[in-house]
Amino acid sequence: KEGLLLLGKVDVTGPRWHEASADRLTGGVQIHGDRLTATRIVADRAEGRAFGELWLTWGDVAPGADQIDMCYRAHRLPVRQGLGAADLDLPLSGIASGWARIHGPYERLLIDGQALVEDGHAYGLTLPAVSGGFHLDLEGNRLTVPEFRIASSMGQLDPALEQPSGPLALQGSVDMDLLQETWRGQLCGIVDTEALGLGGPRIQAQITGRLEGPWTTPFGLWPLP
Repeated sequence: KEGLLLLGKVDVTGPRWHEASADRLTGGVQIHGDRLTATRIVADRAEGRAFGELWLTWGDVAPGADQIDMCYRAHRLPVRQGLGAADLDLPLSGIASGWARIHGPYERLLIDGQALVEDGHAYGLTLPAVSGGFHLDLEGNRLTVPEFRIASSMGQLDPALEQPSGPLALQGSVDMDLLQETWRGQLCGIVDTEALGLGGPRIQAQITGRLEGPWTTPFGLWPLP
């Protein structure tokens, strides 16, 4: 009456998903009727690891209801791998730890999460330490970061403090249109062009600014928002 029931385990060497890959993937799998559940999923890649749970269905659901729900945590994995798994090509890199949840109907997947990134690079800028939450609408090509922090080291991001510390101590929020390559947001704190990897004379300043327009525009020696 309830259809197919299948229990099993997976152990895959060199798995790939879109542009993401791992050295090994293991987990438990259950298919019950029109639903698949994967538990204890572990993906190892070099010194990093991701682990989580997955549920999906190919049966009928109410309009707008989730057809897939995957929650996972990552420890020291390349940012490029996370972008590749979401089939996104953005000029972002670094080593990330954090969590993410992918859910929604197949035609309108959403990704929510939070991450800590070390040795980051974005749009020509060096970002030594970054933390923030995010919401990504894949179909709508929109990435929202309600709060982010940028500092010279991971210790200076201290979430217990009202703001980051050190020679580079920025915080703000941003809403990005991935299709038009534009953004809107707020940015404030202490900026240090040397810590950001910008050439030319070193500039240190307290700033309060608003981001609006193309991601970057040539500005003398530097491409800036």
